[in-house]
Amino acid sequence: MWKDPCIMDFPINLKPTYLNMDLFHDSMSLSDLLSLDCFNHDALIHTFGPNLDWAWLNNIDLTASQNYWIWGSTSLKTTLAFVVYDNLNSNMDVGWMGWFHIWRLRVIPSIKVLIWKLAHGKLLIGAYLYDINIGPHNLCNFCNLMPETATHVIWECPKVALYWSRVLSYLGCPTMPISVLSSEHWITSYLNKSHNSQFGKALIVTTAWLIWKERCNLIFKKWTPNFNSLVDKAWSYCSNFEQATRCMSRECPKLRNSKTVITIYSEASWDSSTQDCGLGFAIILNYNQILLAGSCGYLTDSPITAEIEAIILAMNYCANNYLNLNHIYCDCPGVYQMINNFQRTVAWRFGSSIHQLKLILKHFPSTTLQNIDCDTNILADSLAHFGL
Repeated sequence: MWKDPCIMDFPINLKPTYLNMDLFHDSMSLSDLLSLDCFNHDALIHTFGPNLDWAWLNNIDLTASQNYWIWGSTSLKTTLAFVVYDNLNSNMDVGWMGWFHIWRLRVIPSIKVLIWKLAHGKLLIGAYLYDINIGPHNLCNFCNLMPETATHVIWECPKVALYWSRVLSYLGCPTMPISVLSSEHWITSYLNKSHNSQFGKALIVTTAWLIWKERCNLIFKKWTPNFNSLVDKAWSYCSNFEQATRCMSRECPKLRNSKTVITIYSEASWDSSTQDCGLGFAIILNYNQILLAGSCGYLTDSPITAEIEAIILAMNYCANNYLNLNHIYCDCPGVYQMINNFQRTVAWRFGSSIHQLKLILKHFPSTTLQNIDCDTNILADSLAHFGL
């Protein structure tokens, strides 16, 4: 009930509130603050001070017929701010599907958060801070011509308009007005059917994020904005993120038939100084669905033995779960060569591990072992490093 923009951001003992301690609070009741089914303004001011939200207090209906219980959350350690924002969000109009599309953008999480705040009108910028009475009225730090609103700084400032035109030109939409970007309708629609719409949306939000970073660096670090590399940098970020996403999701060619194919990707990470190693594996169904993935620590005297143990670990899971294994992929050429052409005089120290692996392979007679490059095996490699 206190009108203060920071009321939810401070602990209770530090909130800028007021309570008249000269009153005898032990016997005080709510009725002492009421007068004819409404709040008594004089009593409220005398008790809590003058900094109250009168618009909110005057809208409260205190007639007996409208009273009902409001039960608080039973969750432990729930903050007051969370309860308030949860209540506000529960009453919001969720008809716009853009909220769903924002979180599906193919960009890093910090960019999604920025666009979410921008769409909500909650970006901490000059005009917003001025509206909630905790900041001065500022002009745009880029052009120093217009008030510093989020729409102006990110979409409409003449200092960035040229670069938005370049972005639209790259996306095959050179005739699209820049005002369309600030309307946010592009989030829920196709930009251009002849281009990758998802990549285009990622490029737009990444450019907006880089503009915001330039603004923050100018204010807090006094760095001169460098807009010339803005679009190229955004394109590079989006391309790298999409490429990394494809590697992690294992975008392999689709099978030509509907036969179920189960594949193991295995990897080991070995530390020569301690002889500790991490074993990682992923069991994939039809090249696009992860059935099981895991990692663990192990102790061995050679990296090849570690690679073999990683394969054995994954195959044991397949055997225990009665999975019909088809392929084993490993990026260690030595393992592939020893399985197909084992020479005891050369690889005698690995004889025990190779023998154990061949015994398990007898349970999967149709399984093939193939050597792949390290880039294709990035998921198992990450798991192996996690287990180290």
